[in-house]
Amino acid sequence: MTTRTDTSLSPRIESRADLLATFSGGEKPRERWRIGTEHEKFVYRTADHRAPSWDEPGGIRDLLLGLTEFGWSPVEEGGKVIALSGVDGTISLEPAGQLELSGAPLENLHQTCAEAGRHLEQAKAIGDRLGLGFLGLGIMGSRMAANLAAAGHPLTVWTRTEGKARAWAEEHAGTEAVATPAAVAAAADILITMVVDGDQVASIVGGQDGLAGAGGSGKLLVDMSTIGPAAAREIAAALPEGWRFLDAPVTGSSPAAEAGTLTIMVGGDAADFERVRPQLEIMGTLVLHVGATGHGQTVKLINNATAAVNAGTVAQALLVGAATGVDLDALVAVMGAGSGASRMLELKAAPMRAHDYETLFKLEHMLKDVRLCLEESDRAGVPFPAAAATREALIATQQRGHGAADFAAIVEAYEGLAGRRL
Repeated sequence: MTTRTDTSLSPRIESRADLLATFSGGEKPRERWRIGTEHEKFVYRTADHRAPSWDEPGGIRDLLLGLTEFGWSPVEEGGKVIALSGVDGTISLEPAGQLELSGAPLENLHQTCAEAGRHLEQAKAIGDRLGLGFLGLGIMGSRMAANLAAAGHPLTVWTRTEGKARAWAEEHAGTEAVATPAAVAAAADILITMVVDGDQVASIVGGQDGLAGAGGSGKLLVDMSTIGPAAAREIAAALPEGWRFLDAPVTGSSPAAEAGTLTIMVGGDAADFERVRPQLEIMGTLVLHVGATGHGQTVKLINNATAAVNAGTVAQALLVGAATGVDLDALVAVMGAGSGASRMLELKAAPMRAHDYETLFKLEHMLKDVRLCLEESDRAGVPFPAAAATREALIATQQRGHGAADFAAIVEAYEGLAGRRL
């Protein structure tokens, strides 16, 4: 029997429209291996006519994950999808990009995809068809969700505070508030959580009326909270079979969230990252895949601990300057132009001097992040004494009643040590 490569099945899959085109075939003739009437094969190729790898964008995993959203259920072995099962038969993966359908004619698969495609004509990216779910509408989450809504993504939203999601939805066209996380998961396949800590994420996933109660497969949970790598891995392991998970914490305070200029560091499978990358890029300007599940959390914690240390150093420098009688305007200008420059000097020196702690990032949240970072440094057996000292200053500031204030309030702890105010 002669075999031929089906180059009509070769477009790079970057969106649902590409996936649909791959299987509908358009007006191009379809070339495939035919083995009887209920057992057929075809060969999938990339745009440059080579066999696609498993993990590359538009590769085999993208192809199979895309089909799960057309009603096919994944069959996994060794952590990888090896086949898909559906009413039209079973699709199994063979070497060199060969896909084999058994149990029904291949035309049934074409018809399934064509019918699904009629609902996709206006889709701009993978998340557009079923919309997105967003859980958590606090200082950061409300602004991040607003950017997704403004970009035209239908949103189903939920928040722990009763009535808050409904009020938010009334102000943002194309959004709907629901009463439970399970209702969010029933309405969307890509689910984003942005809450305070790991306990809240765990309760959203597995609590009464939690996300997992919606069942189904092929859903992708993107947790953008800062919860630590251990909690991220625990939550990923607790998800229903067939669900995917990314940890995608952010850096940048509320102005960056509002402007869509956050930095987003993502841990998890590279194919899952590519699936949701268009939506992440609406919320951030620097969006990076940084490694396996939990690595996004680790990078975020190290970054925030460093920021807290820098903020504490700025506070101490200002106090030394004030105590020695130097012009603080001149001190800040010289530091900003020289080797003492830092983002924290730029952002926090003025609020510290004015004792204006309007909340951009809560001090109690920064304390949580520093604690989590120190837990990771302890596990790694590496000391982080600067972060440990900053933790004590943050605790002292919180005890002074500034936990809900911006973390620029850390200056209060150092003022207490110095016995003087700026």
